[in-house]
Amino acid sequence: MLCECGCGQDAGYYKKTRNYANVFKGQPKRFINHHNTKTNSSEEQSRRGRFNDGSKLRGKPTGKGTAYTHYHQKHLHRVIAEQKLGRELLKGEVVHHIDGNKHNNHPENLEVMSSQSEHCRKHAIEYHQKRRNSRGVDNVNT
Repeated sequence: MLCECGCGQDAGYYKKTRNYANVFKGQPKRFINHHNTKTNSSEEQSRRGRFNDGSKLRGKPTGKGTAYTHYHQKHLHRVIAEQKLGRELLKGEVVHHIDGNKHNNHPENLEVMSSQSEHCRKHAIEYHQKRRNSRGVDNVNT
């Protein structure tokens, strides 16, 4: 079965059944992945591209969702941290939200950490302090 976009390549067959998409194992594919957009006019492709700049909020906009706000294919908090530091973040550096709200990207709420392990340690310490305080145990050494 040839790809319907007109490229002339073999589109192949589905390897798995996906009931939610009404696709069955062994059924011929209509398109190679992402070739279905080639059937759109250049104006339509351009219009869709303008919506895909990454600046939209993904997930729940409540601050409780699992998604970060994006800005031109980068997480917004990373862009703001880079501006605050005056340089690009190094590979492996992690941005921590001090108040725990991943949608609060105010520069004073962002802290750059050198590694993911340092970030995990910070969260573990906060977790244990919160747990200790909820049980009424004082932090005073006797």
